[in-house]
Amino acid sequence: MQCICGGESVLQKGLIEFNTRFLGKIIVPDIEFLECDSCGDQLLTPEESDKAIDYIAGEERKRGIYRLRGKGK
Repeated sequence: MQCICGGESVLQKGLIEFNTRFLGKIIVPDIEFLECDSCGDQLLTPEESDKAIDYIAGEERKRGIYRLRGKGK
């Protein structure tokens, strides 16, 4: 898949870093994503995005951080 910058997006699997409102930077393990070999832009599928959101929500619960989430979690 071609990136908007003209580079080639390559399927990767591993760790990906997110900046969250409540936890700051957090590393989410075992995520598949496309990464541009030129600019480094990363793209997740909707399923992998849900997986990352669930992981982050779990970390928030472990650390006692609760917030309203449309899914009732």
